[in-house]
Amino acid sequence: MKPLFTLVAISFLLLTGLFSVAQSVQLSFPIDRSVTQRNNSDRASITIAGQIAGGSSSVSSYQLYYRTSTLDASGNATSTTGWNSVGFQSNGSFYITPTYSKGWYQLDMGVYNSYSGSIVVAASVKFGVGDVFVMAGQSNAQGVDDSNWGLPSTGGLPEWIVGVDLSWGCRREYPSIPSFVTITGQKKISPTGHSSWCYAVLGKKISDANGGMPVAFFNSAYSGTSILNWYESSMGNSTINPYSSSSDQYCLASNLSSDPNYFKGQPYLTLKNALNYYLSLFGVRALLWYQGEADADPGAGQRTTDKQLYKDRLQYVIDKTRSDFGHSDLSWMIARTTFINGGNVTASIRDAQLEKSQEYDKAEGPDTDFQPNGQLTGLYRSDGTHFNESTNSGLTYLGTQEWADKIAVPSPGPGPSGFNRIIANPVPQVFVSKNGSNRTLSVNAVSGAQEYRWGTDINDASRSGANMTSITLYNSGSIRCYIKDGNGNWRISPLVQMGCPSCREGVDELANEDPWGLALTTYPNPFVKDLTIEFNVPQAGSDVRLELIDADGKILRTITNGVHDKGHWKYPVANLNLMPDKIYFCRLKVGDLFVTNKLLPVN
Repeated sequence: MKPLFTLVAISFLLLTGLFSVAQSVQLSFPIDRSVTQRNNSDRASITIAGQIAGGSSSVSSYQLYYRTSTLDASGNATSTTGWNSVGFQSNGSFYITPTYSKGWYQLDMGVYNSYSGSIVVAASVKFGVGDVFVMAGQSNAQGVDDSNWGLPSTGGLPEWIVGVDLSWGCRREYPSIPSFVTITGQKKISPTGHSSWCYAVLGKKISDANGGMPVAFFNSAYSGTSILNWYESSMGNSTINPYSSSSDQYCLASNLSSDPNYFKGQPYLTLKNALNYYLSLFGVRALLWYQGEADADPGAGQRTTDKQLYKDRLQYVIDKTRSDFGHSDLSWMIARTTFINGGNVTASIRDAQLEKSQEYDKAEGPDTDFQPNGQLTGLYRSDGTHFNESTNSGLTYLGTQEWADKIAVPSPGPGPSGFNRIIANPVPQVFVSKNGSNRTLSVNAVSGAQEYRWGTDINDASRSGANMTSITLYNSGSIRCYIKDGNGNWRISPLVQMGCPSCREGVDELANEDPWGLALTTYPNPFVKDLTIEFNVPQAGSDVRLELIDADGKILRTITNGVHDKGHWKYPVANLNLMPDKIYFCRLKVGDLFVTNKLLPVN
């Protein structure tokens, strides 16, 4: 019986193409769970770009398709389009830019295999079109760095309220390609946000006020900062921490570097980097400014009581963000906040904040010192300064009744209808040509571009130049083009695999060479109920998702979903009850790389 079983299994494998190497899709854009800023027509152009590798005997037997499902707040599909074909270069790179209305979507990339005669869902990501906000200021904007601090419950909130779970701190460098998550609990909000703070519940209020749409937050606030800190650092200078007993330079105590020059320009530099990096990639609706307690604190060492001085310094920071971002219309919303140490407020600073917000009449911010009935907001703060959910639901109050009362007001109020909508910069497309053993990669020139960088790390300028719109290389491996435009904003191309060690070209040998080094293996295959899945993670800190799916892309079981270290990983899977007359798949996502292996269940 065993030889007969083996013969039947092999025959089935040959007929369905299961002996071919797995289909692989590296999907660089859209970034999973990212939100792109909608334009004035409530739409956004979304780049779908990456690279396909197949495993058949001829390139022509593979065709690439995409489809989109509209999702509800829980991620369930409410409608799905038909499959649309996608062309690709000889090395498998693809690039299209369809337009979507505001909403939350799932993108499926499908590969048609002539052996199986069907479209297989090889890669799936979620993305949104909605509003993007960035915060700046001090600790009631950043959040308190305390895992025991009371936070609002985020159970049942839409999955489309997102941020990047990364604490980048006082670094000068840019972070890696962002990985988005739903904002919950102690999830960070990059680059400096300590937790979900009040932003998950604020995002829900903004979303509801706009018919239910995705909302993304970035947080560039720093605790304890005075307006002098922001003013001095926005000029590229060092600035002193107002709460340091030894007059330390701001950020120097972070232990990232012992060189004071490394921290010149902080804390403003982190905000500037967020503008030039995150908001260049995704666009922005408004900057939310919450700062003033340090200027009202007699014990801070940098108290400001001069209204005009505070206004002038704040105006300089506002102008600097607009200049550094290259958008003179960047919207600011300025909170009135001076509440410190149990109820001390400073009228001159409050007046400065109000007058500055009124000068920009679209963005008058909340008054977080006083409730609408004129009472001080001390009953929401556990330590006399910071909002705390454990104290009368203080952070829910801050998010849903202070910020949201100004931001989430429907048209024609001063909320999102009054903010400008700065859309994302285009994603550069890389073109690849082959001449013998060399490959030339090129991008279209960007007017006024300051720099083109080629590599896999935006911080590596070893292969860069002001006019380097193309590069010729003799090697295999992966590469992107990072373009710094005339405003200092970065644009990032899709990842491109440059070929195989034997220097052949085409979709087929890209798969046969396993260009991305994931080495996804499933065994035994065929299997009855139990199997083992093994794979490699090439880079430490990679987001990994391992799923079992059917041919339509429906997830049957999620084996793992989270950050993995570099190395070889093995996952036993037991007690699978799959129909033997259907085709199933094991789909692995590592960063923006997808590999899909076919599975054959038998009785």
